[in-house]
This record gives sequence, structure tokens and C-alpha cells, in this order.
Amino acid sequence: MKSENVTSYIESAESFARPILSKIREIVHQACPEIEENLKWSFPHFNYKGKIICSMAAFKQHCAFTFWLAAQLKDQDKILQRGTSQKSMGHLGKLQSPDQIPDENILISYIHEAMKLSQSESRVVRKRTDSTEIKIPVELEAALKKNKEVYRKFDQLPYSHRREYVNYITDAKKADTRERRITKTIEKLLAKA
Repeated sequence: MKSENVTSYIESAESFARPILSKIREIVHQACPEIEENLKWSFPHFNYKGKIICSMAAFKQHCAFTFWLAAQLKDQDKILQRGTSQKSMGHLGKLQSPDQIPDENILISYIHEAMKLSQSESRVVRKRTDSTEIKIPVELEAALKKNKEVYRKFDQLPYSHRREYVNYITDAKKADTRERRITKTIEKLLAKA
């Protein structure tokens, strides 16, 4: 079932991204007509029987497609980019053109496998990384300390979410970009219920 929110997301994306997102969306629905769409964390997710299967997102210069249980996919066609060497969100790399999307039949087979995995009882439990490994940038720490409520919200986030915020900020090469990202992070934390 297609969502108006996802349609709006695609329509408001950069012009290069629209055909990429549209093609991914069509392939996912071709793989599973019962798939449900929603926006979670401000980008489109595809759910099957209440479980997230995959997601897609548009950025300024590329798009990303992510499998929720990528670590458990067999990857028989070697299309997935996973592990510590990955520099961007997404398991198909930085998609800048619809031509970079793997063959439709291959991607559909991966989606079918992800659907089966999502419904299986024997899900692999991910090894938890020690939360002390997150090194909060000095600028973010200072911004968080200005508001006890924001600091509390950040501190209560799951480890993976805190790590994503930290990576989002530390990946910025310029100081003004880091400042904008810190401001955006604080705004998102303030908006959380």
C-alpha cells in the first residue's frame, strides 16, 4: 500500500533523486504487493506484516537503500556494501542514478529473503558495542549542556541513535557545517516527545 507521505517525500527530493526513489519504490512493491510504506526517522520505510524490511533516503548528492536485516542476508550476488568500510548509509552504496540500482530480479530476490528473515523466529542478536566507545564532540557536548532536557533526551537514546548523531556531526568537514548539524540535532531532540 502506497503512502501519500512517501509520495510527498519523493516529490520534494532533489531532481536527480526522484527517478531513483521511484524505481526503488516500484521494485519493492513488485516484490511484495502487501508491503506497507511509512515515514520513520523522516525517510521512507517499507514494512511487511509489521516488520521493517528496507528503507530508502535522499540526500543532496545521492540516495541510499538499506535492508533492515542486511547482516543476515546471504548476498549471493555480492550487491551489498556492509561492514566498517561503509562510508554512507545504505547497502547499495551512494546511488546517483537509476542505472546504479541492481538488476530488478536480483533486488526482488533480496527483498523476498529479507521478508522471510523478518518473519522468522531465529533472528540473530547483534553484538552490543560498549557505549563508552562513543566520543561526543566537544561542540555537541557544550550544546547539549545548555539545556538539561535536551541532554537527558540525548542520553536516553539507544546507543545506535547516539552514535548516528555523533557520526552525522563528526563527518562534516567544515566548522560551519558542523555547527549547522549540531543546531539541527538539538532541534530534533527538542521536538522529540
